[in-house]
This record gives sequence, structure tokens and C-alpha cells, in this order.
Amino acid sequence: MPRLAKETQGYERVFISNHSNYINPNTKRLVWEYNPFVDGFVDDDGMYPQFGEVSEGKNILDAVSDFYGFSDTGIRFQEPEVYYKPKLIPELSNVILLDNNSFSHRGIPSCIELEKYLKANGIIVTHQMKSLYGNVRLEGLKEISANSLEHLCDIIYSCKQFYGVLTGSITLASALRKPSTVFYVDGALSMFRYSKLHNYIRL
Repeated sequence: MPRLAKETQGYERVFISNHSNYINPNTKRLVWEYNPFVDGFVDDDGMYPQFGEVSEGKNILDAVSDFYGFSDTGIRFQEPEVYYKPKLIPELSNVILLDNNSFSHRGIPSCIELEKYLKANGIIVTHQMKSLYGNVRLEGLKEISANSLEHLCDIIYSCKQFYGVLTGSITLASALRKPSTVFYVDGALSMFRYSKLHNYIRL
């Protein structure tokens, strides 16, 4: 949104409200402080979109653009953006990684469902991300731990293939332009399956 505000709407300066909430406090740094189109932070409360569905032919980021009055850009099915430049980790180049961490648990397959699908389709996952919210792990997989959000970017960027569920790391993969496979079950709003880069599989 900050880039669109400046490039398509003629705004000279863009500020982020200090009232913004973050599940991970480091999200502020990754998303906004690296962003060259953000001019700083203010204590004023900003407008915040709230909706449960998006119009056909658009995704959730298009709906947010509409909310802020940027609907005249003609851009559809936008992808999120981050401006951190990921670093290649050579030892992860052959890793097939799964991240089934989820804060909300809505629309998230169980480990049994995941293992059944992977086995039935001959998919060999070599590693999984370390549990963050008490999520159950798949048996027998090596674990990878990210010590920062930047490190998580590096991990996603570096791995050979990335599998996940409807969670923040999948959004991050979109922003890093990393095509990924996303598993889901009923329970989460369809607008969260928004990226044209990803392959969404309902289990």
C-alpha cells in the first residue's frame, strides 16, 4: 500500500500508525522499517479494513487497495511485498521444507491428514520448521529453527521446495516470490487463499 500510495496516487509521505498490532513484534521491522516507501511512524490511529469476503476477480490485497481508495490502478491479484533481500543458505538448497505452524488453527490440516496426503502422492519432505505454537510435528523429520524473521526469509528463499498451511510463512513466501504448495481444510475464509504463485490443495 505505501508503494501504491506514492507511485499511483501522488502521496508524498506515508506513515504507519503505532497502534498497529503484530502477532510477532518483529513484523513491524520486516514489513515497515525495511520498506523504502514508508516515511516513519505516528501515534495517530489509522484506518483499518475489516471484511469477511472479497469480490470475484480480486484478492484480499486488491480489496485492501479498494478500501484505501486505490481501486483505479487496474492492478489485480496483487502479491505482498517485503524489501529485505534474502540471503542464500547453500546447505538448504536440497531441503524440502514443511511449515505447519499456525497461530489460529483455522483451516489447518492435522498431521494425520498431511502425512496421508504426502505418502499417497509420493512427496518426500526432508525437514519441518520448529513448532512455535504447540503445533504437532510430523514424525521422523529434521527440524529447522529460525532465529529471526530475516532468517526465516533466508530459509524459505534457500530451500528447494516449500510446503505449508494457511499461515504467515506462506504469505512471506509470496512476498519473496517463492512458489509454494499450501494445504488446507474447511474452516478458513477463502480470501486467505489469494496468491497466484501458490498451489492450494484441499485435504
